[in-house]
Amino acid sequence: MSFFNEDLTTEDKAMIIAEIISESIAEYSLKKEPKSDSLADHLDVYTKDSLLQLAEENAVDVYKSWNKAKLVEHIQADILDTLEERLLLLGKEKLELILEMDSETPTDQDIEMDEMSFYISVFPLVIRLGLLYANDEGEQVTTFIPAEIKEKIKSVIANYSSIVEQHAETIEKWETLETVLTAGVNLYGSLTMERINELLEIYAPDADLTEFADLYIPLLVIRNVYYFVDGEIIASPRYVSEEHVRDTHKYIQDKMDGDYFKPSKADIEYYAAHSFDRESALYKRMEQLVTDASDHAVLAMDLIEMNIVMSEPLSSLMDEFNEGNLMTFKNENAVMDFAHLYEQLNNTSRLWDNAGYKPSEMISATTDLYDKQIQDIIDSVELPEKEEPIRAPQPQVRARRQPMHNAPQEPIRVEKIGRNEPCPCGSGKKYKKCHWLIDRQ
Repeated sequence: MSFFNEDLTTEDKAMIIAEIISESIAEYSLKKEPKSDSLADHLDVYTKDSLLQLAEENAVDVYKSWNKAKLVEHIQADILDTLEERLLLLGKEKLELILEMDSETPTDQDIEMDEMSFYISVFPLVIRLGLLYANDEGEQVTTFIPAEIKEKIKSVIANYSSIVEQHAETIEKWETLETVLTAGVNLYGSLTMERINELLEIYAPDADLTEFADLYIPLLVIRNVYYFVDGEIIASPRYVSEEHVRDTHKYIQDKMDGDYFKPSKADIEYYAAHSFDRESALYKRMEQLVTDASDHAVLAMDLIEMNIVMSEPLSSLMDEFNEGNLMTFKNENAVMDFAHLYEQLNNTSRLWDNAGYKPSEMISATTDLYDKQIQDIIDSVELPEKEEPIRAPQPQVRARRQPMHNAPQEPIRVEKIGRNEPCPCGSGKKYKKCHWLIDRQ
């Protein structure tokens, strides 16, 4: 796939695949091979906890008090009843990859790249949809496709155009739901079904999609590899864990007191196609500055966007730049230009911590504090002799903004620990995956 680095070694690719498999089957690993190739026997090999997790992700109505046999019966019925729709959600290309990876004698000459594509873009989805099952034997992972599902995949591929036509009305509703879902995730980072319904009222007020949304939003969540936490919170894959999603979602709710930015229909259409406002003059100036200062401008801009929407300190971004050697600055003026432009872009962008509001729509930190931050950036740079490029600076202070209805302002927080440094608690994890959120609050 195009986003893969062609310079990756075979060992690198194997490590990537192993990590994807490990994460994907953390909740869904079979402990032994199924007794037969039926869907029921594949489900029966799951633990009860795995069955409950699968039911929750796929919005199958079950009760924890049920025994395994009853859980298997209901989950099997739901998967088979919606199987054609599930396969259409994946699309023809992904279905062909599934069969290719299942074949014992693949003929594709580019099988190595197809294997990478399968594990990156297909494997996590089909595990969560209950279409593929995996047995982790330690050094080897064996995958299984139940017979009913394999035959249906072949049938859908052979008759794809006519089946798409048969489901045209359903697909149109999916597209409406996905527009609202994607816009909500890009605007807020995390949201609930209640907020999706509010966005539907703005985007498609005449469409009665409430019941349809309850049925198909969970499948669209899986297709987009979003989090679906506690059967309630849908969140961006940029979060590092379900716990991170829960804690941040609560933090934003408490901070904003339920006040979320209310987009227009045009806003929803834009943020369904973009994760960041890339139309502003400030953004275009930043893009040009980064292009001039980096050989990896696309990656650098993605990091800038992510850092801003997630309200990370500027020092965290500089850590990423330095680790990847992504940005160089020729002189002090270039450093100052970047720091000022970053702050302006940050102040006029929609942030997840602000429930989609821009900091410019809320009370900002004092000018004196901002000037001190810029001076800290400049002071942290050891300028080279004349024109030798320098690496990105390490700013130390970042102001936090408060909503207009929250006063007084919080004191300034000093960031002393890099997000990618080991957590001082001794867990062995990076700080951003351990105590970062707790310290931040």
